[in-house]
Formats: sequence, C-alpha cells, structure tokens
Amino acid sequence: MPNIFGSQHKRKLESIEHPIDATGILQAAKIGQWHDFNKHLANPSIPLTSNDFNELPPGRTYGVLHQIAYHRHLPALTRLLSAHPLVDLKLRTKDGQTALEVAEEQRGGEKTSDFLEQLRERQEIQTHHELVNKARDGKWFELFKQLETEPLPIETINAVPPGRTWGILHQICYWGRLDILNRLLTVFPDLDLEVDTDEEAAVQEPTDIAIGRGHTDFVTALQAKLEQHKPSPKGPSAASPPSPKGPSAASPPTPDMREAMGGDKDVDFFDGFEDVVSTWQQDDAWVCYYNEAWDINSESSSPNDDNSESSSSNDDFVFDPPLTLSRCGVVRTEGDDWETLCEPFHIEIVRKLISLTGRRDECADECIGHGDESDHVWVPVAIKWSEGNGELSPESLLQRLGAHPQLMDSNNELEFHLHHDEDDELNKDGEKEYDSFEELVKSFLDGYDSKAFFCAGDHKLNPVPIFAVARVSPTLVAGFIGGVVYT
Repeated sequence: MPNIFGSQHKRKLESIEHPIDATGILQAAKIGQWHDFNKHLANPSIPLTSNDFNELPPGRTYGVLHQIAYHRHLPALTRLLSAHPLVDLKLRTKDGQTALEVAEEQRGGEKTSDFLEQLRERQEIQTHHELVNKARDGKWFELFKQLETEPLPIETINAVPPGRTWGILHQICYWGRLDILNRLLTVFPDLDLEVDTDEEAAVQEPTDIAIGRGHTDFVTALQAKLEQHKPSPKGPSAASPPSPKGPSAASPPTPDMREAMGGDKDVDFFDGFEDVVSTWQQDDAWVCYYNEAWDINSESSSPNDDNSESSSSNDDFVFDPPLTLSRCGVVRTEGDDWETLCEPFHIEIVRKLISLTGRRDECADECIGHGDESDHVWVPVAIKWSEGNGELSPESLLQRLGAHPQLMDSNNELEFHLHHDEDDELNKDGEKEYDSFEELVKSFLDGYDSKAFFCAGDHKLNPVPIFAVARVSPTLVAGFIGGVVYT
C-alpha cells in the first residue's frame, strides 16, 4: 500500500506546467506574498490536491512547503495543512533536505521558534501514522527500522494518532504477535499495555482485540505481563526510577554496557559447555582439513611434511579479523568499535540477546543439535552492518566477517529442528517455555524479515561455524553463533 503522505503519481509530460507553478502558489510562497498565497490556495478554478504538493515541479529545487519553511511563516503552514492534511512533511528538496532542516538553517540556525515547534509536532504525527500503517500491514522489519531512524517519545507510542481508532499496540494484538510485542517492550519498557482504542461506539483495550481474534496464547502472555507491568498511560514521571529492562529508544547507551561490548571475555559464561570462538582461539582444540591437509592453506601440505607448519602460519584462520567474545558474553568482530560508535538500539538488542541466553537452563536440550552431539552451545553475536554490506545472506555475512576463502563456497542453509508440543506452557514472566534452546533462537529470528540460518565450512574444518542471525536494523546483524563438530 502506498504511503498516504507520498506522491501518488508522476507526470509523464514535463512540458505540462505543474499545478503549483500554474496557479502561482509556489512563486507566491517563494517571495513571501502571503496574501496571494492564500488566494491561490483557495482558488476553485484550479483546484489543488495534496499530491500536487508532494512532488517537486520539474526544474525546481524547493516545493511550496520548503519555501514556507525558509520564511518560517507559521500562518501559511497552518493554512496549507488545514486545506491539505496529507501533505508530506518529509518531502525532500532537490538537495536532499526536509522542510524542517531548511527551517532550522534560517535565522542564524536558531533552533527554537513557534514555527519549528509546530512543524516538529506535525512531522511526529506523520511518523506515528506511518508506523501504525506498517503495524497494520504486518511490516515489522520496516516498522523497527523506522523506529531506529525516527525515534518517537513514549508518550506518542502510548497514544492513538489523531484521526485514527487504533495505535501500534492494537495492531500488534490484531496479529497476535507476541514476539513483536516483546521486541517493542525492549525498545519501550514503559509501553502502556492497556491503552484504549479511540472508538466512539465500543472502546477496546488491547486484550479485547486479541480475544476477539482468538489469539489464546497471546492473551495469556499479555495478561501475565499486565500483572508485572503497569506504567502510567503517559509513561513514567521524571522522578521514576530507570526500568530494569533497559533504557528507552531515546536514552543514551549506558557506559558499562559499551565497555562490556568493547572488552575481552573475563568471565566463564558457559560453565560446562564450549563456545566456538574460544575453541578457535586454542591451536590444539580445532582442526582444518581438506585435500588431506590439516590446516587452512591453499598451498598446504600433509601433516607429515616438515614444512607444513611454516607454510600454514600466515593462512591459519577462520575469520579475519577474528571474532572475539566480549566481557558481556556476546561475540563481536575484533575491529568493531563498540565503546564510541554505539547506538541506543544496539544496546537494547545486546540486552535482549543476553536475556535470551540466560534462559538456556530452562530448556531440556541446550546444545545446537546439528552435526554430532558436541558440547558446543549457541552464543549471542552482534555484528555492525552497513548498506555497503548489502542484503543479509550467508555470502554477504561471511564476506563481512572476513571468512577464509575455503568457507565462502561451502555454506549450507539449514532448517530448525522443532518439537511440536500442543500444550505450550508459559513461565512466571508470561513467556513461552521451550523444549530446546534452538526453538528459542528461532523465536528471536521470527521477529525479523531478513535472516539467515546456515553453516559454513562443511568438510573444511571442525568445529564448523553455524549462524542463526537476522538484520535487526540497517546497522546491526544479531542473533546466535555456534560450532558443530562433524565426525
């Protein structure tokens, strides 16, 4: 479904004068002739639509909204949005600026004014509508991606946008997506789970919607959360203590977590089990072999060759730079700067991974289960990502991690081994209990559209790396990594 604030069409013939040029309204806004602007806006002989304002006329750098922003003329902004409420406030100039960015540059860069306050408020409302649309359409990856780049205050998330009957939470309840609810609570710990719909005939709470849709397990989990999670409808007061579930989307990362992600492992997080990264760091704990060789080296010779050690010394690696286990128990690439280049959303994901790892003891089957019965377990992993890395796939992830060439052409996509238990039980926190940790890993991935589950290096080395990860945001790939021993 197209963005209701976006342009619905493009004119095929640029020779036809654009309506906002033909009416003279753009020129009036450009030179600040607001009396003429008002006449053109209300001229019935050449009626204008929101779509006319939602695209730049051919050859123009600014649209009408940008010209109003340049002058910071609040009455013109108010009249425009009153006549055309679907004007796209995020339309960019030919140079890539929004109206808000244009306005902020004027008057010596002054950041406070009635005009800026009104424009920011209206743009926030537009963002809120866009997020509700994404939730309505089940576009969860896009929803959380936008929340990361355009964060909203909890007061807005805990409300229904003007002119609508449902908010984001109501749409989640319609779908019955407990994984999405848990993820939203990670970003917004003070989410109001009892916010009413804005319906005149029959006001509904989130539980009412879920019950009406027959989402029994979701309702049970939601009711359990309500017992332990009863914030004010408008979020916590200024004096409220910080939530134990972590900061909101607008909060800065806590220094201790940044340092924990930047440091090296100093605690045994996996008592009685092995993590694959530590295994690779021990020269005698793993083996690489192909073509009768016992190391990863394109020119390697047999183990009995006197020169085998020297020939492999420069090529004996799995990933370059190597993966390392941070102090908080999350695997990262050694070169990633977590202490200074860290976004709040990244920290929330790290907290979530650590929380899930802490539930491993609840599962009857803790090991990975692909390959033989090794003593390796799933370990959380968080890898910085960028648009230059492309879409998430086994190949793009291995390339991002600097995998040895011998691993690049030997990756196999996998399927989860799941137990089907009709009598799903919930723990004391209202969360589903799992028979195997692999099922819990899958539940994490199910909240994202872009994900990958595969092993790399089959018949190349032992243990073989296995990944279950998702692109949780444009700048982060996260999930779990393990090692599987093939015999």
